[in-house]
Amino acid sequence: DDLTVANCEGTLSTRRQSIRNFEGLVAQLRDPTRNIADIIDEMRAQSGQIVQSRYQWTTVQDVILATYEYLEKRQSGQIKSITTGIGNIDGLIGGFFGGELTVIGARPSVGKSAFGANIAMSAARKGFKVAVVSREMTDIQYGARMISHEAWVDGMKLRKGEINPDDWSRIAECMGDIGALPIEFMFSVRTVEDLAQEVQRKVERGELDMLIVDYLQLMETRRQFRQENLRVGYISTTLKHLATDCNIPVIALAQVNRDTDGQMPTLKSLKASGDIEQDADGVIFLHRPASASDNFIDRRDRDYFDSYTEKGLVYLCIGVAKQRQGAVGNACVLFDPAYMRYIEIDRTGGGPTETKEA
Repeated sequence: DDLTVANCEGTLSTRRQSIRNFEGLVAQLRDPTRNIADIIDEMRAQSGQIVQSRYQWTTVQDVILATYEYLEKRQSGQIKSITTGIGNIDGLIGGFFGGELTVIGARPSVGKSAFGANIAMSAARKGFKVAVVSREMTDIQYGARMISHEAWVDGMKLRKGEINPDDWSRIAECMGDIGALPIEFMFSVRTVEDLAQEVQRKVERGELDMLIVDYLQLMETRRQFRQENLRVGYISTTLKHLATDCNIPVIALAQVNRDTDGQMPTLKSLKASGDIEQDADGVIFLHRPASASDNFIDRRDRDYFDSYTEKGLVYLCIGVAKQRQGAVGNACVLFDPAYMRYIEIDRTGGGPTETKEA
């Protein structure tokens, strides 16, 4: 690409200049009348002029000024945070920001893929350009979830092909809205190196504001590692570097260890690598209580837990276990697996049985 060509041309130019300079220095060394110390000083001076740093130093004044300008833009609304679309969770985490890697961990079938899709669609509705990389689902599987969510058609109807005329009507109505969302997918990319190259190209063209990876442990790498934890650690570190270098939020879904069955996962529960915990700026866990006696259920919701279950709703406790720039804590929501929708619990009216869509 153009950047590679420019780098190659710069390297060749530096090499040619170095040859010319040192050919002149060799001629001086062969002259017995020249002082060796003077020639060595000249060699140092010319070398210093030729060497080009790949990095840039920034003064503290520039850092503070850039931060001040950023805060002004945030305050005025020129820079908007990317949120989950679920009010009580957004109040806890404050949104997703450029340069941050956020890991969302859960056991299988708890709802982490649906949570990632909810974030993607919420961000896209606000105009953010979102990329979703899925190593777990096919395009048809992901599309069915989006249609179920938007058209209010039970996902099992789509799976079984039992779609009635009213369902088809709702599906047709939502197709245009879904198609207009600025979301792009990659289902074929396997290695984190290929992913990084694709993301960097899109960011350079101004085509990407957020990346969602589903899920971290399924990504591969061109490098060979003898231990699984080293492989996963390398992938998480690469994703963190990608977030920082491209200044976009990267959200990586991840599985947690089996020892978390029936309880809220902890940072030690992240499957295959402790490096994930170190690399991540934020870690969010999804926990599905088995009964109303679970300690993580909001005390205001305990009396309604069984009624939620009878309605086919899943009560979820979402724990923010790490947040480098903010607070940690828990928030509870409902998940409707039939329509792939997260529902915020409204406790402002006649009790927590009254709910509203997140």
